[in-house]
Amino acid sequence: MTKRYTLLLYIVCALFLALYAILCWHSRLASDDYSFIWEVYNHGIVKATYTQYILWCGRYAANFLGYVIYKYLDVDQTYYFLLPLLSMSLLLSGVYKSITNMSAHYNFTLHSSHKIILALSFPALLFFSTVDIGETWFWYNCLVHYVWSVIAFVWGLSFLFSRRNQFFSLIASALCFIYVGGASEVYSVVLGQFFLGLLYLRSKTSMRPFLSDKFNRRILIVFAFFLISFLITILAPGNYVRATFFPKPGFISTISLSIYMFGKLFLWFLPQRAVYIIVFASPFMIIGNSYNSGNTFILKNFFKKIK
Repeated sequence: MTKRYTLLLYIVCALFLALYAILCWHSRLASDDYSFIWEVYNHGIVKATYTQYILWCGRYAANFLGYVIYKYLDVDQTYYFLLPLLSMSLLLSGVYKSITNMSAHYNFTLHSSHKIILALSFPALLFFSTVDIGETWFWYNCLVHYVWSVIAFVWGLSFLFSRRNQFFSLIASALCFIYVGGASEVYSVVLGQFFLGLLYLRSKTSMRPFLSDKFNRRILIVFAFFLISFLITILAPGNYVRATFFPKPGFISTISLSIYMFGKLFLWFLPQRAVYIIVFASPFMIIGNSYNSGNTFILKNFFKKIK
């Protein structure tokens, strides 16, 4: 990448981080936050988490973390703005660490400046790709479910590919993916595809050579913990209790709703965010292209890949 383009990216990412910091400062407790504070105040962290699991929501890991936060911060707004700030810090450092460990695992040398740019671009891309930014990033009740699922995922990858202290990194990775499985059903399905893809790419041999590989065994162990955590979440009685509050969808209504949401996503939402997506996705393609073809860059081919 040229120095001018690199400098421009740093400026854009700095502006994004400044915007994010301002939004963090102005974030506030909302209605459901006060409800959770009341629950933890009257029932304690463990009982409140159990009650949610039995009567309303199976996301035990995210609920537990949320109750811990509400327990110690209570209704005082003073320090709550630090939660989204901490989330962004963990996301930035987690992506950087994951890129570093994955490139080292595959014996691929990646320049530090490129790792920094990618680590800055990923959270910005995720931020502007979010359907409801305010709810996902700055509503404390949702923050622990969605953003922290991604944080746990990137840190889980970092520990999974780490070469240092293999036993500790394995335990840390398993804990991260336990949180992913216990924080969001939808994200678990999406992020779980990473495991399936990774296992598929590494399972082109017979079973015995596959299991003899130490890294393959690490993947299977972490995936097992993730899968168990996910099953605990989706089998929660509270999920079925909550489902009774909504009308049962028929076949026609399900199809029509799916078509409507598909159109809304691709014809209304994505065109509005296309500029942001191109700006923050471009570094991944440009940097990847520079390593793949000897720093050559053809604009026509680049836009074909964007398309």
